[in-house]
Amino acid sequence: MFGFFKQWAENASEYRQLQQELTGVMARSGVNFMHLHPEITKFLVGMAREVGAENAVVKLNETIELVATSYPGLTQEQAQQQLIRTLMTINTLAR
Repeated sequence: MFGFFKQWAENASEYRQLQQELTGVMARSGVNFMHLHPEITKFLVGMAREVGAENAVVKLNETIELVATSYPGLTQEQAQQQLIRTLMTINTLAR
């Protein structure tokens, strides 16, 4: 039982560290990390675990561009909704 709590604490610590790194990277672009949609946050933290905070933001920007080119003519709101759906799919597959 103690091992479970120890692992949970380590995961929480890693998550906080990644969140701080991502907050710093996003702030350089004028984006408040804490105001992002939960699916975007989940995507960024997952990617940051694999490729680092800087590259996670690059991957997000690439995904935004992919949605914009794949679905031309969408309004900004529709594009945001499509981005969220795309990230939900990626997050589900990453589990």
